[in-house]
Amino acid sequence: MNGGIPKAGQKLVKDVADSDDGEFSLRDGGWCLDVDDDGHVQMASCSSSPSQKWRSDEGEGASRLINVQTSSCLQADRSGEVTVASCSEQFDASQRWSIGDDGGSLRGGAADQCLDYKPEPLETRLYREAEQKYSSLLNGQVFHTDAPEGEIVEV
Repeated sequence: MNGGIPKAGQKLVKDVADSDDGEFSLRDGGWCLDVDDDGHVQMASCSSSPSQKWRSDEGEGASRLINVQTSSCLQADRSGEVTVASCSEQFDASQRWSIGDDGGSLRGGAADQCLDYKPEPLETRLYREAEQKYSSLLNGQVFHTDAPEGEIVEV
Protein backbone atom coordinates (compact mmCIF):
# COMPACT_ATOMS: atom_id res chain seq x y z
CA MET A 1 0.00 0.00 0.00
CA ASN A 2 1.19 3.45 -0.78
CA GLY A 3 0.04 6.35 1.37
CA GLY A 4 -3.11 4.48 2.40
CA ILE A 5 -4.25 4.01 -1.20
CA PRO A 6 -4.56 0.38 -2.34
CA LYS A 7 -2.20 -0.58 -5.15
CA ALA A 8 -3.37 -2.34 -8.31
CA GLY A 9 -4.48 -5.82 -7.32
CA GLN A 10 -5.61 -4.78 -3.85
CA LYS A 11 -8.71 -2.66 -4.51
CA LEU A 12 -11.80 -4.82 -4.27
CA VAL A 13 -15.30 -3.35 -4.27
CA LYS A 14 -18.14 -5.07 -2.46
CA ASP A 15 -20.90 -5.36 -5.09
CA VAL A 16 -24.36 -6.14 -3.69
CA ALA A 17 -26.22 -5.61 -6.99
CA ASP A 18 -29.11 -8.01 -7.66
CA SER A 19 -29.01 -9.38 -4.13
CA ASP A 20 -31.65 -9.09 -1.44
CA ASP A 21 -30.20 -11.90 0.67
CA GLY A 22 -26.95 -10.30 1.81
CA GLU A 23 -24.83 -11.98 -0.87
CA PHE A 24 -22.20 -9.94 -2.67
CA SER A 25 -19.27 -10.26 -5.02
CA LEU A 26 -15.81 -8.78 -4.48
CA ARG A 27 -14.77 -7.18 -7.73
CA ASP A 28 -12.07 -5.13 -9.33
CA GLY A 29 -13.39 -3.91 -12.66
CA GLY A 30 -14.52 -6.99 -14.59
CA TRP A 31 -12.68 -9.43 -12.29
CA CYS A 32 -14.26 -11.12 -9.27
CA LEU A 33 -12.92 -13.15 -6.36
CA ASP A 34 -13.85 -16.73 -7.27
CA VAL A 35 -13.43 -20.31 -6.06
CA ASP A 36 -12.70 -22.86 -8.82
CA ASP A 37 -13.98 -26.45 -8.98
CA ASP A 38 -10.94 -27.67 -7.02
CA GLY A 39 -11.51 -25.14 -4.22
CA HIS A 40 -8.70 -22.75 -5.22
CA VAL A 41 -9.24 -19.03 -4.71
CA GLN A 42 -8.66 -17.01 -7.87
CA MET A 43 -9.72 -13.90 -9.76
CA ALA A 44 -11.99 -14.70 -12.71
CA SER A 45 -14.09 -12.79 -15.19
CA CYS A 46 -17.23 -11.71 -13.33
CA SER A 47 -20.37 -13.77 -13.87
CA SER A 48 -23.48 -14.64 -11.90
CA SER A 49 -21.88 -17.88 -10.67
CA PRO A 50 -22.38 -18.80 -7.00
CA SER A 51 -18.61 -19.45 -6.91
CA GLN A 52 -18.22 -15.65 -7.03
CA LYS A 53 -20.84 -14.90 -4.39
CA TRP A 54 -19.91 -14.35 -0.76
CA ARG A 55 -21.73 -13.60 2.45
CA SER A 56 -20.41 -12.10 5.62
CA ASP A 57 -20.72 -13.68 9.07
CA GLU A 58 -20.19 -11.02 11.73
CA GLY A 59 -19.00 -11.79 15.23
CA GLU A 60 -16.38 -11.06 17.86
CA GLY A 61 -15.50 -7.74 16.19
CA ALA A 62 -14.59 -9.44 12.91
CA SER A 63 -16.12 -10.83 9.73
CA ARG A 64 -15.78 -14.17 8.05
CA LEU A 65 -16.33 -14.34 4.30
CA ILE A 66 -18.23 -17.45 3.30
CA ASN A 67 -18.33 -18.60 -0.32
CA VAL A 68 -21.94 -19.30 -1.35
CA GLN A 69 -21.09 -22.26 -3.59
CA THR A 70 -18.79 -24.12 -1.19
CA SER A 71 -20.10 -22.84 2.18
CA SER A 72 -16.39 -22.55 3.08
CA CYS A 73 -14.61 -19.60 4.68
CA LEU A 74 -11.94 -17.53 2.99
CA GLN A 75 -8.71 -17.90 4.93
CA ALA A 76 -5.06 -16.93 4.67
CA ASP A 77 -2.19 -18.44 6.63
CA ARG A 78 0.89 -16.53 7.87
CA SER A 79 2.76 -17.27 4.62
CA GLY A 80 0.02 -15.50 2.66
CA GLU A 81 -1.53 -18.56 1.02
CA VAL A 82 -5.23 -17.83 0.44
CA THR A 83 -7.66 -20.76 0.40
CA VAL A 84 -11.17 -21.72 1.40
CA ALA A 85 -11.69 -24.16 4.26
CA SER A 86 -14.32 -25.29 6.73
CA CYS A 87 -15.33 -22.38 8.91
CA SER A 88 -13.85 -22.58 12.39
CA GLU A 89 -16.23 -22.62 15.34
CA GLN A 90 -14.44 -19.60 16.79
CA PHE A 91 -13.48 -16.64 14.68
CA ASP A 92 -10.01 -17.99 13.95
CA ALA A 93 -7.51 -15.25 12.99
CA SER A 94 -6.86 -16.89 9.61
CA GLN A 95 -10.54 -16.39 8.70
CA ARG A 96 -11.04 -12.79 9.89
CA TRP A 97 -11.45 -10.15 7.18
CA SER A 98 -12.38 -6.50 6.78
CA ILE A 99 -13.21 -4.52 3.67
CA GLY A 100 -12.61 -0.80 3.41
CA ASP A 101 -15.86 1.21 3.51
CA ASP A 102 -15.26 2.69 0.05
CA GLY A 103 -14.18 -0.59 -1.50
CA GLY A 104 -10.49 -0.49 -0.87
CA SER A 105 -8.47 -3.32 0.50
CA LEU A 106 -9.66 -6.70 1.67
CA ARG A 107 -7.51 -7.16 4.75
CA GLY A 108 -7.16 -10.08 7.11
CA GLY A 109 -5.95 -13.62 7.47
CA ALA A 110 -3.48 -14.84 10.07
CA ALA A 111 -0.91 -12.17 9.15
CA ASP A 112 -3.52 -9.37 8.82
CA GLN A 113 -2.36 -8.43 5.32
CA CYS A 114 -4.09 -7.07 2.22
CA LEU A 115 -5.30 -9.59 -0.33
CA ASP A 116 -3.21 -8.88 -3.45
CA TYR A 117 -3.90 -10.68 -6.70
CA LYS A 118 -1.21 -8.72 -8.57
CA PRO A 119 1.81 -8.98 -6.29
CA GLU A 120 5.17 -7.65 -7.42
CA PRO A 121 7.18 -10.26 -9.30
CA LEU A 122 9.68 -11.97 -7.02
CA GLU A 123 12.59 -10.69 -9.11
CA THR A 124 11.45 -7.08 -8.68
CA ARG A 125 11.01 -7.47 -4.93
CA LEU A 126 14.39 -9.21 -4.53
CA TYR A 127 16.13 -6.53 -6.60
CA ARG A 128 14.61 -3.75 -4.48
CA GLU A 129 15.67 -5.50 -1.28
CA ALA A 130 19.19 -6.05 -2.65
CA GLU A 131 19.37 -2.46 -3.85
CA GLN A 132 18.67 -1.22 -0.33
CA LYS A 133 21.11 -3.62 1.31
CA TYR A 134 23.94 -3.71 -1.27
CA SER A 135 23.61 -0.41 -3.15
CA SER A 136 27.38 0.07 -3.58
CA LEU A 137 27.74 -3.42 -5.06
CA LEU A 138 24.88 -2.92 -7.52
CA ASN A 139 26.22 0.49 -8.51
CA GLY A 140 29.60 -0.97 -9.45
CA GLN A 141 31.45 0.62 -6.54
CA VAL A 142 33.25 -2.56 -5.46
CA PHE A 143 36.82 -2.23 -6.77
CA HIS A 144 38.87 -4.94 -5.11
CA THR A 145 38.54 -8.53 -4.05
CA ASP A 146 41.02 -11.07 -2.78
CA ALA A 147 39.33 -13.95 -4.62
CA PRO A 148 41.38 -15.68 -7.31
CA GLU A 149 40.39 -14.63 -10.82
CA GLY A 150 37.46 -16.57 -12.25
CA GLU A 151 36.09 -17.75 -8.90
CA ILE A 152 32.74 -16.74 -7.49
CA VAL A 153 32.68 -14.44 -4.49
CA GLU A 154 29.66 -14.65 -2.21
CA VAL A 155 28.66 -11.35 -0.67
